[in-house]
Amino acid sequence: LLLGDPRKAREQLGWTPRVSFDQLVAMMTDADHELAQRERTLLNTITTATDVMLVYLDRGFNFVTVNPAYAASCRMRPEEMLGRNHFDLYPNPENEAIFRRARDSGEAVFYKDKPFTFPDQPARGVTYWDWSLVPVKNAEGWVVGLVFSLRETTRYKQMELDLHESESRHRALFERMEQGVVYQDAAGRITDANPAAVRLLGLSLDQLRGRTSWDSCWQTIHED
Repeated sequence: LLLGDPRKAREQLGWTPRVSFDQLVAMMTDADHELAQRERTLLNTITTATDVMLVYLDRGFNFVTVNPAYAASCRMRPEEMLGRNHFDLYPNPENEAIFRRARDSGEAVFYKDKPFTFPDQPARGVTYWDWSLVPVKNAEGWVVGLVFSLRETTRYKQMELDLHESESRHRALFERMEQGVVYQDAAGRITDANPAAVRLLGLSLDQLRGRTSWDSCWQTIHED
């Protein structure tokens, strides 16, 4: 603490303060309030404009701040969610355990394409999400809340699942058909062959890989 005595300045220099101590305190307080208001306005602008779903939860997982994107996904208004408990609305023991670990450890977590089914929106079926959970700590290092951010990936994940299913069906047909089929790259080298082709050509799959259509070693004619 630094203490000063202004009497010498008044007596020898004729200095008189233009701002009282109470006025100075009020000016500093006003400046702090103005800065806090600007920060709140900036934060509100960012969370409102983004399509990323953002919420701030207290230690008990109650909604403190909800941005419009998150509320829209839940088919609610932000103000309807404030004060309500996340897991009262969306019970999920696995996710609740994850939230508790993040809160108690103070360590952030991230998940990619994590499945979730809305209990109040069964028509949506299984949805998929990239989401993160970041603990917010006070000056003493204690976790006072959690920032929960999400982006839905259902459309992309479903495309991936559909492609995998299509490839599986194609592979099953490829393996079972009686006609011999080989796959070749742009240079004409064999990269794959089905069992029928292996049988007809008289070579193992390993022997076939890398050969070309004009290879002289084919055994394509059999007595039977």
